[in-house]
Amino acid sequence: MAHARARLALLGAALLAGLPLAEACEAIDPVAALPVMVGGQEDMDACMSLGYVDHLNPKGDNFLSVRAQPRAGAPETYRVKAGHMLWLCDESRDGKWYGVVFQPAERMEDWADCNVSTPLPRGPYRGPCRSGWVAKRFVELAAG
Repeated sequence: MAHARARLALLGAALLAGLPLAEACEAIDPVAALPVMVGGQEDMDACMSLGYVDHLNPKGDNFLSVRAQPRAGAPETYRVKAGHMLWLCDESRDGKWYGVVFQPAERMEDWADCNVSTPLPRGPYRGPCRSGWVAKRFVELAAG
């Protein structure tokens, strides 16, 4: 418990120093996940857009890394293939990353069952699907 309080105090100090939330979290714990934020508008879906993985290098690994934070060096939490449906819920401060919500590959046909297609109060996504950060350049907008 004391460790958690110390980390919160460090986070507060970093935010007071003017660091953006993502950088403050990274400064305290470079492997801690930055939650994907959803909701916040009474008359809008919690995640207002839907996209799919595209533009992968055909000579590459043929997957897109889902990361714990919106940066290339952040820990990989999952891999999605071309065509995988993603709810686009959040965006990084620099505009290069989407905060996404998605079903794992074995449940991709249930992509609509992530509880983000109705209004929710603003807050971190808490399930039932997976969430994380993907490079925006590999996502094609499908709706929204």
